[in-house]
Amino acid sequence: MKVTLDDSDSSSNASESTDEENKEKMKAMTTTLSQVFKDAASFSDKKVSDEEIDPEELCAKLLKKSVDLSKENKGLNEKLLLIQSEKDEVMFKLQESFNNIKQLEEEISRLVTTINSLELDYGKALDKIKSIETILDITK
Repeated sequence: MKVTLDDSDSSSNASESTDEENKEKMKAMTTTLSQVFKDAASFSDKKVSDEEIDPEELCAKLLKKSVDLSKENKGLNEKLLLIQSEKDEVMFKLQESFNNIKQLEEEISRLVTTINSLELDYGKALDKIKSIETILDITK
């Protein structure tokens, strides 16, 4: 705020601001900062008029809020990285499970084919046994 207020061109006498203009600028800036805090619920418990707000205190609170949000953002980013690594692990395990399921389905298919083949062989064997029993009965 000091840079904004003190940033006038000292070499130009015609454009120099009066104390009254500086007070108006300060009031406008204080009002703007006050509204930011009111919107952020920083002043929700207090009913403070614009004249009662100390600009330096307001800036200090803004800085603290910014630092707090920065720390919270860093923590959330770390959580996000952890969740992403967990997601990657789960996706890898899911892919492994999918591959295992595919292998098991292929093995089941082979076993079903083998079972069908054995059932056919069993049926043929029963027919041969019946045929041999018939021949045995005839022979007796």
